[in-house]
Amino acid sequence: MRVRPATRLLSGLLPVVILALSGNAPAEDMTVYTTVSHIGDKPQHTQAISHSLTILHAGKVYDHVEEAREVVVLEPVHDRFVIMNENLLAARVEFSQLQQLLKVAQFEAERYFQELSAKTDRRSRGMAAALEFQLKPAFKENSEPTLNRLQLTSPTLDYDVKTARLENPQLVTQYLTYADWAARLNYVLHPNAMYPSPRLELNARLNDKGVVPTVVDMRSRADREVHLRAEHRFSFKLQPSDKALINKWERLFESDQVRWVSLHEYQQKTYADLAKAAD
Repeated sequence: MRVRPATRLLSGLLPVVILALSGNAPAEDMTVYTTVSHIGDKPQHTQAISHSLTILHAGKVYDHVEEAREVVVLEPVHDRFVIMNENLLAARVEFSQLQQLLKVAQFEAERYFQELSAKTDRRSRGMAAALEFQLKPAFKENSEPTLNRLQLTSPTLDYDVKTARLENPQLVTQYLTYADWAARLNYVLHPNAMYPSPRLELNARLNDKGVVPTVVDMRSRADREVHLRAEHRFSFKLQPSDKALINKWERLFESDQVRWVSLHEYQQKTYADLAKAAD
């Protein structure tokens, strides 16, 4: 059973979008190493909670999350994601399937919003406001191009972003397009993920300005105040270790070692493994 929308307020991205990653222009390599940290009220309370390596290569995007022990591959030519965990369990997620799941989730969230809105207690009103914002984010923007900074603020959620320009503008679009799809997939795969609309709005504004994020500070006041920071390090040359990882994953996908299952079964087994690890 999926977690109710109100518990999904915090976490830690078609044809036009697909063309951005699978156009006729030669693909350029790029890697992005990301560290996500929970920022405490004191420096000693700050803790890194996630590390990931994203590789753009040969028209595909490979994303390896160390803590999840999972690799996610975006294959625009086939209109799908491929995901595989450390136990060599794998699933294919078609873009059309992902969109349908998001449509169902939005319907459930809107219905739950109506339930909360009918209540008069303070907590329900706060949850309703936070949920409404996730579905229909409305930010006030403050942009400081000379300082390479973009701020989006609201009563519920704030983004404070340090930005950079890339020599190849196509890479900006490719990276942010992947970030859009990753936000969508993350919501479907992980029970505590935030609905993707706020991050999609941020990505759209970054894309309009032709910049990528180097540091993203997100402060949420949906239920309790949470401050997360994502730091992105960009590189434009694949290292031998990056190529080795790609070759390893591609060989595994083609081998008989991998057990292919439906997305639903993949989720069930992944959650069961996480529960065992937590015991």
